[in-house]
Amino acid sequence: SRVSAGWDFSCGVRTEGTVACWGRDAYQQVSDLPGGTFSRVSVGQYHGCGLRVDGEIICWGRNNQGQAPTNTDGESTPPDALTN
Repeated sequence: SRVSAGWDFSCGVRTEGTVACWGRDAYQQVSDLPGGTFSRVSVGQYHGCGLRVDGEIICWGRNNQGQAPTNTDGESTPPDALTN
């Protein structure tokens, strides 16, 4: 979806494709957003994930259960099988 509500924050995809989030920022899920152009976004309790227009899935926010794992570039990405 282009807008998604989490536990106490929400995110949306702007007209130009960037992600915007607002609300409580307990785990940097509002203040530390990924760059790029997105087509969809979905958020959970304290994390968000977005689908970039190139098909790559990026996640951010709390990672206590591996929901936003960080790659070597410092971006959070799901397992490789989901990005292909």
